[in-house]
Amino acid sequence: MRLPRAIRAWNRGGGGLGVSGISNSGDAVSGASGTGHAFFGVAGGLVASVVGKNVGSGVGVRGECAAGLGVLAIGAVALEVHGPAVFSRSGVLTVAAGKSSATKTGVALTSSSLILATMQQDRAGSGSGRQCPTSLAARSPST
Repeated sequence: MRLPRAIRAWNRGGGGLGVSGISNSGDAVSGASGTGHAFFGVAGGLVASVVGKNVGSGVGVRGECAAGLGVLAIGAVALEVHGPAVFSRSGVLTVAAGKSSATKTGVALTSSSLILATMQQDRAGSGSGRQCPTSLAARSPST
């Protein structure tokens, strides 16, 4: 059974492009679908099935969804980052000297929220450098 396609291209010669798009302004290649994938890539071996590369200072790959996941990563290793990772919902909370806890307000936590806490400075007089707390408790504003 053959599926209807607007464009169908392949290169069986071993090295060229199946589909190519070039634009000086706007999208070089664009896809839209009401029920299926707008773009779908399959590759074998150790190559990526979809690659985004920006040779300027913009974004290489962007995923966006108003009501769901912007990007979903599935695999033996779901996400591998080369270079600094930046998260829009991260921040710093300082536990003052002589205190054993601190509170951060204005953070939208849910029952599925995960919190990672790491010591960033040596604790003076501890004798063992950085210290890890024995427990970390996160509470939503309603608890």
